[in-house]
Amino acid sequence: MKKRLGLGIFTALPSIFVLISTSVAVFSVVMESVTGKEMQYFQYKNLVNYITLIVPFISALFLVILLIYLYNVLTNEKLKIPGKLLWTVAIICAPFISPIIYWYVYIWKDKGNTIDK
Repeated sequence: MKKRLGLGIFTALPSIFVLISTSVAVFSVVMESVTGKEMQYFQYKNLVNYITLIVPFISALFLVILLIYLYNVLTNEKLKIPGKLLWTVAIICAPFISPIIYWYVYIWKDKGNTIDK
């Protein structure tokens, strides 16, 4: 159970980071247009620097997650060939949401999963 939950958190981290960084960018633009004042340069620059420092690690994490899930899809004995093809295409074409859905359906809900053993 702990390994499955850890994998779920690990899977959701890149998507959460993208949502947070996009929200910060949109919020700063909206606040500038509403108040008519530009954000203080140093505050904005520091925030952008922090986000920029994290991007390579999140990108590497994202690549590792994609490889883990592609391997899991291809070795999952419960999926037939059409299901494997569908999940492979889904993970490649919709990489922010499909690993989370796959984790929930085939790892979290599956009682016979070998991840916890």
